[in-house]
Amino acid sequence: MEEGRHSNKANFLKLMKIALSMNGNGKYRKLNKEEVINSIESSETTR
Repeated sequence: MEEGRHSNKANFLKLMKIALSMNGNGKYRKLNKEEVINSIESSETTR
């Protein structure tokens, strides 16, 4: 996180994939992977 790798979309998605694989594939997350990706894409279009 300190290196800022999460600051662009491609690297964020890689980190999210790693995090989900470590935590039951996101089974208990409030938002699923697709919802997170959609929210990133929609926020990019409104900028």
